[in-house]
Amino acid sequence: MGKSSNIGRAVLYGVVGLIIGNVGGDLLGQAHVPFVAQSTSIRWQPGADLHVVKYHLDLQITINMVGLVGGVVGLWLARKR
Repeated sequence: MGKSSNIGRAVLYGVVGLIIGNVGGDLLGQAHVPFVAQSTSIRWQPGADLHVVKYHLDLQITINMVGLVGGVVGLWLARKR
């Protein structure tokens, strides 16, 4: 396998780890462990009006502490394979 395959696998494992971690953090937050459910949002809104084409894109990433741990664990697992 090439280097790009390894990078793609690491990104996939990291994203899956973030998703699972965020869901786990939300569930723990509902179980009266509020400090792990506090989340931070990062938002990016690029757009342009070129008189022929006009676009607007809204990207937002919301992550909590358990999600961050899940992302790190996902990257670690990708590296171990």
